[in-house]
Amino acid sequence: MMTLTHLAISGLMTGLVLGTADPMLISSGAIAGLLPDVDLSKSPAGRVLFPISRLLEKRFPHRSCTHSILASVAIASLVYGLAYSSVISWRLAHAIEIGYTFGYLVDAITKSGIQLFFPANLRCVVPGNRNLRLSTGSNWEYAILVLVVAVFLLVMNINTNGGMSASLNEILATPRGVQELLNQKGNTHQIVVRIDGVRTFDRARIKDDYVVIEQRDASTFLVHPLSTADELYQVSNRPDLEHQIVSERITGKVGRKVVTTIESMAWADEEVTPKLDKLLDRYPSAVMYLTGSIEVDDPDEITIRTDPQQLTTVAKQGRKLAFNSCPLTNAIGLLRDQWGSGQVRVRVIVNSG
Repeated sequence: MMTLTHLAISGLMTGLVLGTADPMLISSGAIAGLLPDVDLSKSPAGRVLFPISRLLEKRFPHRSCTHSILASVAIASLVYGLAYSSVISWRLAHAIEIGYTFGYLVDAITKSGIQLFFPANLRCVVPGNRNLRLSTGSNWEYAILVLVVAVFLLVMNINTNGGMSASLNEILATPRGVQELLNQKGNTHQIVVRIDGVRTFDRARIKDDYVVIEQRDASTFLVHPLSTADELYQVSNRPDLEHQIVSERITGKVGRKVVTTIESMAWADEEVTPKLDKLLDRYPSAVMYLTGSIEVDDPDEITIRTDPQQLTTVAKQGRKLAFNSCPLTNAIGLLRDQWGSGQVRVRVIVNSG
């Protein structure tokens, strides 16, 4: 089988099994797919590893010991030993093992097959009819190569856009798909959802993109429009007055890279905003949302304005202000010159790429 075919199939299977489009992992798996042919001195692997290749070529037939389950076990022992010792990553070890194994398994469709159960002298060949097996460089091999490259490009596109779950979510358009995407990528990437539904306030139809801040329950998400992070909406497929948007279809995709952290803050009869100002200075370009409650000394000085079309993010309960994912700058504006006591947590979302 041609070198290019081995590279394409091993690269494809690495991306498919690991669900990745990482160039380093794909290329590592693809190159590992050439290693079984180290038992042939004229192969790319044989020319690079010439001393080992000459030794194997003299002692073993082609596609025997290096094209076997025993060889896969030996490679696994090596790469997972390196991963366990922190020399390489576990995912790189997976990529090498996957690439190597599929690199020789595909040779089972060639005329001579492979000695899969080495040292047993038994050839594994597919299919049983010799006339249907593949010849190196034949038109059939080129046809297979074209098909593999097409599937490879499809898999890379799927993996780049959030993987199989994201693709299924595009088809099914349910909250479950968005939830799976959040579980996979939500802590490292912005998750953007396309919502097709109605506004609860006036039953006007909407079809637009929003950024997910957090998930509230199995079918409810807190979102903001792409254009502004200060307008917050709860969206759910359940018709409930607590939600500002009722979704009929919701699909998600992976957006830009972000880092999400949670900062905890507390006050004991002290001025409130200095700590919040310091947080703002620490993360000047971050989007931040405050949740919790603070009891203030002078609540009469605080006027809360709400928009019935948006989520109410702060409520006054006597002397206490209860915050529900309130944008930090809005909270600072309300709490300026106030002294108080309480605890909050701040969700900090920083763009990282």
